[in-house]
Amino acid sequence: MDKPDEPIIVPEHHLPKQYYLLLKKVEFYCNHHHYGKAMMIFDEVHEDADRKIAEAITGFLFKTKFGRSFHHILEMPLFVSSAVTPAVQFADIFAGIVRHRQKAGNLPALNL
Repeated sequence: MDKPDEPIIVPEHHLPKQYYLLLKKVEFYCNHHHYGKAMMIFDEVHEDADRKIAEAITGFLFKTKFGRSFHHILEMPLFVSSAVTPAVQFADIFAGIVRHRQKAGNLPALNL
């Protein structure tokens, strides 16, 4: 999956829906499988956009009633370069393959 050419524009303290849904799914999964804390690791996009997302995630987890009910997610996400981190590069490639197959209709939606 290619990185965006331009930085993602995120209003201050706004958690985009895709991150909210991901946090919700991870919390649900960890809760039902009795895992400890999940560490959210994202591919770097742009320093300012990454900082805004990190602040929005932390704000959601600490400042909202629903976010404070999440007990299985570490409060600060990590942003790493997939170009220099092989495990993240593999995860990025795998996610891209799944996304392309779902988009083409060759793979049913994953029900985690």
